[in-house]
Amino acid sequence: MCDNKWWDEKGLTLVEVLAAVVILSLIFVSIVNMLNQSARANKTSEEIIDATYITQREMETIYKLSKEGKHLDAITDYMKQPNEANWEVYHKNVNDHLLLEIKQDDSDKPMVRIVVTAYEVEDLAKTNPKAKMETLLKWEEADETSTE
Repeated sequence: MCDNKWWDEKGLTLVEVLAAVVILSLIFVSIVNMLNQSARANKTSEEIIDATYITQREMETIYKLSKEGKHLDAITDYMKQPNEANWEVYHKNVNDHLLLEIKQDDSDKPMVRIVVTAYEVEDLAKTNPKAKMETLLKWEEADETSTE
């Protein structure tokens, strides 16, 4: 028959068991790290999608105001900020997490440039926008009703 020791053994040695445990542990740790990273990426994506949706909704509200001839000062949710060069600046707290900054440049009337940027409320320096949209609108004049 065969004189080889390998064929005559009846089990696994301690070294073989430890090697198998180490290999399985490395595989398990890798899978857990991938799941953790995936969960963080999903959370970040969800925050960006939410901010983009809110920014788009605000841009549509401003578009409606432009068609009605109303100025942004007419919106009570907007807090007027100090102007920056040609820009009129407004802030709006959307929820506990997001702050919208609305900038309006009407130096080329009737065309008005609007920039809406969403920031986290904690980002006081406004260095990391979550979403930003920009458009150029033709701002209609408000209908004046004359009484004769």
